[in-house]
Amino acid sequence: MGPGLPLWLPNGGVLIEELERLAKKTEAVAGYKRVRTPHLAKESMYLTSGHLPYYADSMYPPMEFEGEKYYLKAMNCPHHHKIFKEMNLSYRDLPLRLAEYGTCYRYEQSGELFGLMRVRQLQMNDAHIYCTKEQFADEFNAVNDMYLKYFRIFGIEKYVMRFSTHEPSKLGQKYVDNAALWLETEDMVRQVLIESKFHM
Repeated sequence: MGPGLPLWLPNGGVLIEELERLAKKTEAVAGYKRVRTPHLAKESMYLTSGHLPYYADSMYPPMEFEGEKYYLKAMNCPHHHKIFKEMNLSYRDLPLRLAEYGTCYRYEQSGELFGLMRVRQLQMNDAHIYCTKEQFADEFNAVNDMYLKYFRIFGIEKYVMRFSTHEPSKLGQKYVDNAALWLETEDMVRQVLIESKFHM
């Protein structure tokens, strides 16, 4: 098939189905709405979302036809943002939680490939939450609680959660060029972690 492109045999298929069933049930209880998106999209969508050129090195080269460039989906974010935009919601309709088991394709370098942990085609259980600033703390805490639930189910007792910040010198290169927004968002995350069970 090619490096990093795994084939799943019947027993592996059963594992995948069971994991998806667990996640879908858990997310439905938490108020997530399931969506489906295509495996490729126009270049313009990835430019609008800001993923190009920041993640171009991890994306497969574009295909060209009918005068347009198309990319294999490396992440679900732009697709979910498009759905959110088309729903034309009021702030009263928030929070909106969208979830998808989306198939993504990432051009990992050959030295980065690692068994089934680092591959070039994967099923990503991905979700995006659209909320107001006032709703942020509750939504963030709910996501962390979901992590803890999965850890308990799978018997994971030792883990580390790391609080990462942006690198100011990389703004406009690997980070969206908006220092004020980065600082504000990091402060919001930091405050939730301080007030919750996740201490830094």
